[in-house]
Amino acid sequence: YSSGTVNMVFTANDFEDVQNYESILRTNPLYENIQLNLSKSGDQNSKVDFSVTFDIKSS
Repeated sequence: YSSGTVNMVFTANDFEDVQNYESILRTNPLYENIQLNLSKSGDQNSKVDFSVTFDIKSS
């Protein structure tokens, strides 16, 4: 892609995995307008579902 919006949905083992992924996105200068939405249901050991949307800057 040279530019555009990306939407993805993931399942992570825990919130730390989500934070690591978010950090990687936010430190990449090619990405902007990064938004994450989290949801967790069930017990303490449940996985975390999250979606991420971000724009790729035009080069």
